[in-house]
Amino acid sequence: MKIFCSHAGCSNIALAGCRVCEKHGGKTAMPDGVSKKKLSAHKRGYGIVWRRLRKMVLAEEPFCNVCSKNPSEEVDHIIPKFKGGTNERENLQGICKECHLKKTIEDAGKAPRCHDNIRIVTGAPFSGKRSYVYPQVHERDIVFDWDKIMKATQPSMSGKGDISLGMALRDSFMAHAKKLNENRRAWIMLTDFAAANDMCDVTKGTLVVVDRGQDVALNAAHKDSNRVLEAVINSWYANYNAYVRRYGEREGQINIGELING
Repeated sequence: MKIFCSHAGCSNIALAGCRVCEKHGGKTAMPDGVSKKKLSAHKRGYGIVWRRLRKMVLAEEPFCNVCSKNPSEEVDHIIPKFKGGTNERENLQGICKECHLKKTIEDAGKAPRCHDNIRIVTGAPFSGKRSYVYPQVHERDIVFDWDKIMKATQPSMSGKGDISLGMALRDSFMAHAKKLNENRRAWIMLTDFAAANDMCDVTKGTLVVVDRGQDVALNAAHKDSNRVLEAVINSWYANYNAYVRRYGEREGQINIGELING
């Protein structure tokens, strides 16, 4: 049934679900099935009350409740709202963006993408990381040499300055690598074994450990008269062996040996 605009003196037909016509500010009611994304934050349950609650949770839980490493940037419903979860405080937790994304995918019952095309290559100095990577790089692949980037972005020759630029470049590269088509590869080379594992957690890439043996690496550093790298090599093997004893090798880890210097 058509309804006339209720505005005084107007003979136009009122819009569906509204008492006035378009000329007098009427808006068509949203039909069933329209995405909630078109609704305002308030109508979706994220109005001023939610914003105050979110601020309180982030203040109480400054670090991610899932990984306990990154700062909390978002507030997560432990039991999702579509599964009956509420905005009660005990159902909310501070969480970082990376963990929130993974949890959202798991809550929806979807399998996260495995990035087999991302290779994180680690090893002690003189292990042959570059000799392993560069012969395999194709025209459309991308390569990130973490050690060289950090050295180039260090403001002091001692290497103890601000590392924020290098870290920002790393994060930007990893974000870009995760968006690559599967027919392109992203190669990340670095010495820091712990950081390599962290990158694997973030990117879901494959860890490649290049290891010619500690003695071989030390002999190469000695021939190069580089005492600093000798200390780095000993430290790398100590950290690597301690990690493997405690956690074992990473699932899907690739071990490479017998390479030339690099």
